[in-house]
Amino acid sequence: MLKLSEIRTPIIKGLKAFTGSTVIMADQSTKPPPYPYYTIKLATVGETVGQVAEKSVGDEVTIRQVLELNVSVTSFSNKLDESFDKAFEALEWFKGVGVYALDESNIVVVDTHPITNRDTFINIDYERRHGFDVRLRVMSETTFNVGYIEHVSIDLD
Repeated sequence: MLKLSEIRTPIIKGLKAFTGSTVIMADQSTKPPPYPYYTIKLATVGETVGQVAEKSVGDEVTIRQVLELNVSVTSFSNKLDESFDKAFEALEWFKGVGVYALDESNIVVVDTHPITNRDTFINIDYERRHGFDVRLRVMSETTFNVGYIEHVSIDLD
């Protein structure tokens, strides 16, 4: 079974350790942290890659499937240059040391997309945002009990 915390936690911890900036989940209803900071958002989750692997042991069946997901990473600042620089720093993490850090949590970095401007106008000023998307792959494993029919009675009347 795929658990959000098993994907989110290594990304947040690794990105924060590398950049020194706070990393939060996007679209939260709490007050944002001080600038600069990052948000991550799981944009798509669950696209299957390849075939399902099935293993039976007794009454238990385990199915394993590689899933692909897209994570959107956005750098927030009130300064244009800082927003871009922090986005580029995050991109460097996903292309470099982050590949190895995430691999320890069985998360594979497949591809990174270019940085785009995601600025937004708030009241009388702009909030500077730059971001990019990352394609990741993870292994989903589910075990369940199927039970077997041991005896069948057949009545031929």
